[in-house]
Amino acid sequence: MIAITLFTLKDKKNLEKYKKWSLSDVRPRMMKMDSVKGFLDYTVTGFFNHSGVNYDFVEIIEITSQKDFEEDNLKGLGLELAEEWSEWVEDYFLIFCEDINSKG
Repeated sequence: MIAITLFTLKDKKNLEKYKKWSLSDVRPRMMKMDSVKGFLDYTVTGFFNHSGVNYDFVEIIEITSQKDFEEDNLKGLGLELAEEWSEWVEDYFLIFCEDINSKG
């Protein structure tokens, strides 16, 4: 299962600062969460056939389950990271996805 987060920053001048923070703090700390099996984040470089919010970043997080991930974000390291992340983020959209070939 994966969680995909699309988000915009509060201050566009902080794009480079956010990238540095993500590499030094977000990535390593996400990988310490029990529910996280993999974590990648990307800068959005363009859109095709799009109308709506122009997101700055995308996170693709491989997780054990939606329930586990949501619980991890309500306590300890996950809560701490979520609170710090929300200080950077203006708007976000999070979806949970399951492989169509999954036996779940």
